[in-house]
Amino acid sequence: MSIPAVSDLTHNTGPIYWRTDPEFEKHRVQSAWNGYLPERYPIAIVVAHSEIDIINTLSYACANGLQVSCKTGGHSYSVCFLKKDHLLLDMSCFKTLEIDNEASLAYADAGVTSRQLHDALSIVGLAFPVGHGGDVTLAGFLVGGGQGINCAEWGGMSTFNIEAVEVITATGEKILSTPDHSPEYLWAARGGGAALFFVVVRFHLRCYPVKKYIAASTFFFKASDLPTVVEAIKDGATKISRALQIMVSLISTSEAASAPCSSDDESHLAVLSTLAFASDEMGARKMYSSFTTHVKLPIPLQHTYPKKIEVEDIFTQTTNLRTCARWRSDNILTYHPSKAANILLKHFSIVPSKQTQALIIWRPAHDYPDAAYSAKGSFFISTYTQWSNKHDDIANRDWLYELYEELSPFSSSHYLNEFDREGRAHLIHRCYSSKHWKKLLKLKNLHDPLNIFG
Repeated sequence: MSIPAVSDLTHNTGPIYWRTDPEFEKHRVQSAWNGYLPERYPIAIVVAHSEIDIINTLSYACANGLQVSCKTGGHSYSVCFLKKDHLLLDMSCFKTLEIDNEASLAYADAGVTSRQLHDALSIVGLAFPVGHGGDVTLAGFLVGGGQGINCAEWGGMSTFNIEAVEVITATGEKILSTPDHSPEYLWAARGGGAALFFVVVRFHLRCYPVKKYIAASTFFFKASDLPTVVEAIKDGATKISRALQIMVSLISTSEAASAPCSSDDESHLAVLSTLAFASDEMGARKMYSSFTTHVKLPIPLQHTYPKKIEVEDIFTQTTNLRTCARWRSDNILTYHPSKAANILLKHFSIVPSKQTQALIIWRPAHDYPDAAYSAKGSFFISTYTQWSNKHDDIANRDWLYELYEELSPFSSSHYLNEFDREGRAHLIHRCYSSKHWKKLLKLKNLHDPLNIFG
């Protein structure tokens, strides 16, 4: 099916900012959450207010030999949606949300945020593994895989809770993709964000009974204990519940709130955090007890016992991690956490910015359904460089690149949403298995032969 060519965009109901407009640069800058903005300039920013606006934009692109990129919230470390001479389709206004309590389903537009979905679901006793940032929108989060809150228990990755997806194709056709109808779009929407061939308009999401008691505990270690800590997690974590989220951060002592001083005054600390998602306090304490029994940790400098928190506290903590305007990230998935930890320690000894942090998350094994998402690894290791001064861009960029070049031999895959798509774009295929990457590209060539979604 083809759509009639649109010679201009005057019938769009949303605003359009052409590159020659005085307001263009303001909106280009505001489109991104990251202050480290690449020097890439779309031909226009098209703010869609309706599905007709999307169809008109695709038609205009096709008629004029242009390509289209899409954004909702702009929470991309690499600002991957800003592309030279593209039409940037801004779908941040798509925020309609409906909840079917009896069916445990949410029907959420692409621009719905984690906080918006969580708040609506909690009213009716449901939950979804939303992003850790309250302002993160669903579209980019889910098509990149979605490593969400309590996702280890709820689907493995958040993207596997997409039951169906409403899309608009490169030819302007509206399709509801389900496992039984046009399933290739659903297959790609589950993690295929590196090479999509459609615009996601709305998700149909499987939801879960809400966890009424979330408990957080924290252990502080010397940075030099990091390899021992992650190896202990590797040896013992398979014996505990998937509903216990285990994370280890490598942070500067000056950036850690209420951090103890290590005996040898190290510049960094290893901070282990657990989040227990339970139905009551007793259930949370059982998870914590199982963790301390099976995971043989070194003696911590300090630790706190489980304390009840809310999802909003998780959102706030994520927001508070951002102390600088300029960011860059990269990651690996690995089965060799202690070897990777030693490399982290080596590079953090010469890190350009003390605000930079590394995060190591244990990932329970899952047999995922067949979908574009196919990254494997028992540990996720991501690093977030952040700094304030533009003059420090090159130093932070190069430091991150060199760190992950050295980590590369221990990588089994990468998580697309936090992959360095600026510095290592040529390796983006490693976010997928070889088989799934080939299938994704084959589907894109079939359904988007003109490469509208370039």
